[in-house]
Amino acid sequence: MDAQTGYKPSRRRDLWFGKWWYWQTCPAPSFAIDQVALEPRIEADTTDYTPNGNGLAKTVAKLKAGQPVTIVTMGDSLSAKEHWANRDVLWSSLLERKLEAQYSSEVTIVSAAIGATTLNTNLVLMPRWLKATPKPDLVTVWFGYSDWDSGMRGAHFRGMLGYAVDRIRRMTGGTSEVLLMATCPSLKRWDEMAELAEAGRTAASERRAGLADIEAAFHAAGGDETARAELYAWDGTHVGATGQ
Repeated sequence: MDAQTGYKPSRRRDLWFGKWWYWQTCPAPSFAIDQVALEPRIEADTTDYTPNGNGLAKTVAKLKAGQPVTIVTMGDSLSAKEHWANRDVLWSSLLERKLEAQYSSEVTIVSAAIGATTLNTNLVLMPRWLKATPKPDLVTVWFGYSDWDSGMRGAHFRGMLGYAVDRIRRMTGGTSEVLLMATCPSLKRWDEMAELAEAGRTAASERRAGLADIEAAFHAAGGDETARAELYAWDGTHVGATGQ
């Protein structure tokens, strides 16, 4: 927040305290609020952690050397292990097995995804997985459907994805590389959320992060209505085995 150049403090409508639903298993503590005040300045790490070249170079080098690699998956229900659509087949599990087979590296997947959440929510929740996995090699970021429902559109999403890359790099001391995954279309939103996918491509280029162009892959695989339907679970929104 910045009254001169950013979001004005006077526009802040609600200030809530307590445990919100997406904290899940974290205990709900008792607390008392004595004072609330605006700080004129908060010092932050201003180090530029942007890589000079390929945003995934370190992770690829470790894989090629047969070294262990840890990957954190940030996302919504398309990435959450416990979601009903992912119980039999999940893309991150496929990724783990394929990387291990190709590079003979030990790959550890840490799922930080929570169904029905947005990018903003998951940026707030980063300390949850950072406590146990403070310096993963790679963090994947895949959002869009719930963000669209919340009113998020292309330009704003592009800025938030750029901020997400910066925040991940900053909070891991520049150790972690970032792979942005372009927003996945759904059966009923085949083209509707295209601006979110484009925001992901642009943010990845601007921040020199990795990019997995999920939208392009789904459009290539769903050339006709029959092929398109096979990519999804029964609800037409979550990803089925073929889509995974």
